[in-house]
Amino acid sequence: MDARVHRALELTSTSIGSKVESHVEDSSNRYVLLYELAKEIRDPVSLRFELINVFLPSRDTTAALLSNIFFQLARHRKYWTQLRETALSLPFDPAEPSSLSFSTLKSLLPFRHVIYETLRTLGPAGRIFRTARRDTTLPRGGGPDGRAPVFVPRGVTVCSLTYHIHHDKDIWGTDADEFLPERWEQGPKNAWQFVPFLGGPRICPAQQQVMIQATYLLLRMVREFEWIQNRDEVWEYVELQRMAVESRRGVKIALGSTSPVCPSEQSSPAVSS
Repeated sequence: MDARVHRALELTSTSIGSKVESHVEDSSNRYVLLYELAKEIRDPVSLRFELINVFLPSRDTTAALLSNIFFQLARHRKYWTQLRETALSLPFDPAEPSSLSFSTLKSLLPFRHVIYETLRTLGPAGRIFRTARRDTTLPRGGGPDGRAPVFVPRGVTVCSLTYHIHHDKDIWGTDADEFLPERWEQGPKNAWQFVPFLGGPRICPAQQQVMIQATYLLLRMVREFEWIQNRDEVWEYVELQRMAVESRRGVKIALGSTSPVCPSEQSSPAVSS
């Protein structure tokens, strides 16, 4: 990475402007993120950090989200049936994937609710770290009830666990630990009560892409298969924390288009680590 960073800084140097233009033309007008960042960030260390900040969060997060969706649906099969009914009602030709437009995928509320509820209960982004660049005060977090301001000195790193935010019974009610996609029928929560893609200036730039990819793949799966079934003898979700939070046991399920011999429904899975 060092060599590429230094080359980008050299190519984007104002002292060789003509060389920059020539290089851009040779690249067939491609948008090169590293070069665009280098035009604004001239310190090589800061440039490396910014580049890493873009790519590391994307490591397997969409795959982890899709795995967690199937994990939940295998344990709450009625939602698979509901999604299948919605998918089959669409005028969609599998031979022509373009018949599903971006706006159509965004409008599929049952799919969005299932994805949101999975992000809430088993979101891949489990932790947020921020370091104070100067002395500052957060509006809440201090005092005996956590509602008073709290002073954060310069250099202190604050860790926010999104799992606890998304399972806070003061926000989500007494059923916060249950998988209930219908809770989203009442509309989205306050922006800072649901932060699977974080928020503010560093909100995930690929959130729409993730939602569309997850919706499309899920739609194709529920159209193809009539049922989903859990095949893991361990009912609970067992965490594995890497760059993203994922299932330590994988996702053991069965999919089919004939009537399965299904085990009886069990209670909503808890999370264990």
